[in-house]
Amino acid sequence: MKPARSSGLPGFIQTPPIIVSFLVRFFLIFIGVELALAIFPLYAYQSGLTESLGRVFSLPVNGTFLFFQDGTVFEISAFCTGFTSAALFAGLLYGFSSIPKNKTKYLIEGTVLLLLLNYIRLLVIIWVGQTVSISAAYWAHALSWFVLSGIAFGAWLLILRRETGGTTLQELGRRLMQVPR
Repeated sequence: MKPARSSGLPGFIQTPPIIVSFLVRFFLIFIGVELALAIFPLYAYQSGLTESLGRVFSLPVNGTFLFFQDGTVFEISAFCTGFTSAALFAGLLYGFSSIPKNKTKYLIEGTVLLLLLNYIRLLVIIWVGQTVSISAAYWAHALSWFVLSGIAFGAWLLILRRETGGTTLQELGRRLMQVPR
């Protein structure tokens, strides 16, 4: 394996071009989706999620707000819809150009899976808020986001394994670093 080209820059800044390309693509996709969610919130989708959660738990709802018996109000914001995890998955999927096959198919399937898992995540958070405490629901909210992100990352690794034939993380890494022909 050839050593990475030196950019003449110190230490950690000497990064192979394929890694720089991955980071640029990943962050453009991820930040692009996040900005789109901030600028153009998915109000109808958010309201639908909120209504559904309200019905499941017999909680009053107003728009994207859920009202707990103790007066606590939860908002199902655009960032609670599962699209942040889907953006993470899309950034990983499209970040490397060395995996050319089936990206759109995987993106659609992965996004549907992540949106379904996110709904389960929201059910768990609200259930924890009702049965344990609101404080515990805030913890469940934070922890479950990391779990969903881990699932997105794991799905990406499974796709890499399928598409590259790599069996170990080292082999997957080696195949990712190959420049496509």
